[in-house]
Amino acid sequence: DGKLVQIDLWRSRCLFGGDWFVDWIEVENKFTKEKFVFPIFRWIKAKFRYHINHLDTSLPQNEVHKAQRRMELAEKRKTYQFEQKVPGGPVQVKKLPPDEKFPFAHVWDIVNLKFKLQGKVLCKRLTASKEWTSLDDLNEIYNELDEKSTKSQLYRPEVSCKRTFLGGLTIAEAISRKRLFICDLEILDGLPVRQNFVLCSPIGLFFVDDENQLMPVAIQLFQKPGPDNPIFIPDKSKTWALVKMWYNNADAAYHQAVTHLGEEQIYYF
Repeated sequence: DGKLVQIDLWRSRCLFGGDWFVDWIEVENKFTKEKFVFPIFRWIKAKFRYHINHLDTSLPQNEVHKAQRRMELAEKRKTYQFEQKVPGGPVQVKKLPPDEKFPFAHVWDIVNLKFKLQGKVLCKRLTASKEWTSLDDLNEIYNELDEKSTKSQLYRPEVSCKRTFLGGLTIAEAISRKRLFICDLEILDGLPVRQNFVLCSPIGLFFVDDENQLMPVAIQLFQKPGPDNPIFIPDKSKTWALVKMWYNNADAAYHQAVTHLGEEQIYYF
């Protein structure tokens, strides 16, 4: 059918300037203008012939070039050696490989952006005339964001109240149609926090509505149910807006500590 399924890549030995890191190779059919992308993202060793499949993706049991796969896995295991740097903590990379380090230009962009944002925050603090009392006041802080009004609507309590609870479905029907989900942040329960700070460990019930939007339909802010820990449901009061904010705060803490740092960066730093 004229599809390009594999390319071979190699280089000869060179005494000077022999390092060669390839991001990807794109091949275009001059007649059909169809393009085929071959991700490489690896250093090319001298005097070795690489066989790269289209999109460079294959399950281990379906791998055609098994010897090449074994060689590259062995090299990765040498590069990424793990150790437990903190007793009781997760394992981390013993030594950060040079290829994993941010290039200087990227680090400079981050530092530059940080100083610009800090300058804007300082300017706002100096020019602010009153404390925030509404979402409208908060929007004034982010007046340079194009989508501020659209996103802020998600925090207004009346948005989810206009929709029928579970779209008129029973709980059993919503579950059978895979439209009802529970998000349990139990892992946050009992974590130490700074003095006078509160971190919820909420349980959220979410429903995918007819517009394919994931909407909260019930939130309990802490793990143990009781008179002082009710289950909140959507209503037109500001309470529901505050409950969603507290849930989002907990979800952000989970994302930063677990999915972002815990499952990614902590392995490297």
